[in-house]
Amino acid sequence: MADLKHFSTQIGALSDADGRILKGILDETVQKQADPHAFLFSVANAGLAALDIAYVKQRFRSFLSRIIDLSKQAQPPGWHASNGFFRDWVATDSILASMGGPPTIPLGPQAQPLFDVYLFWYNCVLVRVFRNANNVEGSRPGDAVIHAIEEIVKFAVDLFKAIFGDSGQAQQASQRLQRDFDAAVNRLNDASNQPVTGRHMNGWISVFSHDTAIFTLDVLNQKVPPGTPGDIGKLGNVIRAMLTALTGLQTQGHNPWLKGFWQLQYQATLEAAVIGLDAVPTLALRKQSDLPEDMGPLLQQVNAP
Repeated sequence: MADLKHFSTQIGALSDADGRILKGILDETVQKQADPHAFLFSVANAGLAALDIAYVKQRFRSFLSRIIDLSKQAQPPGWHASNGFFRDWVATDSILASMGGPPTIPLGPQAQPLFDVYLFWYNCVLVRVFRNANNVEGSRPGDAVIHAIEEIVKFAVDLFKAIFGDSGQAQQASQRLQRDFDAAVNRLNDASNQPVTGRHMNGWISVFSHDTAIFTLDVLNQKVPPGTPGDIGKLGNVIRAMLTALTGLQTQGHNPWLKGFWQLQYQATLEAAVIGLDAVPTLALRKQSDLPEDMGPLLQQVNAP
């Protein structure tokens, strides 16, 4: 058992979360030398703790990904309006409706607070934002407003910088996202696509989204305060960066319709959040090769033991 103690001390010198998980297993085993099952119980406990954190991350990721998919299937028709089908589908989608239930696995004291944040934001998005603002009939003059790709992905790029810092990771993610939105922005700027009458997304959605992002930030900061250690702290930082970015989306000038660029900015911001979530490895005893080369300031600041 002396060798096990020495190995535990060596593992404690590691700075990554995997080393700390393994050290916890070994320390608990050392403390329970008389119990022949101590090691297995320690492994099981560590595995369950990592599993519930991964579960909460996946709930966030699945919710964001479904909204992104619906937006991609109903892109804005032009400068003047976001797509009313996008709003209708989010408000009535059976898959999204199924994502608001309680957790299907037991959650520990670390994962439960972040899951509380998830449920709060889930209800904000579905009920207070999309279901609270029906599409609206209206008309707009045919004035031309050209939007650059940099404008559309601005808030997503800000999110990448918040998560990854001024690193190659942030630059690469931003460049990939810009390429992904080239076709959508070209369609947005196509003069032949500009709606001047019809029923499209309500401009009030921009205000509701802004306000609920602020409300959710307050809940997040109470439940998972900045500086929270471990993977939960990293995930909380990603969600915090996403919500902060969403508060920056324009709330003025959407009358009567929500302008087309807003939908694309919203979609791009959610896509950036998914990339940020994927940068947080949440399974126990992960391979170091699976980690991004540059975790960035928001992910590094909760890495310290």
